[in-house]
Amino acid sequence: MSRQRAQDLINDGLIDLAVFGTAYISNPDLVARLENNWPLTEAKRETFYGGWAAGYVDYAPHQG
Repeated sequence: MSRQRAQDLINDGLIDLAVFGTAYISNPDLVARLENNWPLTEAKRETFYGGWAAGYVDYAPHQG
């Protein structure tokens, strides 16, 4: 889901709420990134469900 896609779907009346699940994992400051049109950090899917913190709590906030 991108900011633009979410906005288009809402504007078209197809959804009431957009979900950014994976994007939230890799962007702890997702709301600020969307509000400011900052780039999103790509999630490291290979680290998901590995049993350690890598890939969940080690993403840095945007340095804007």
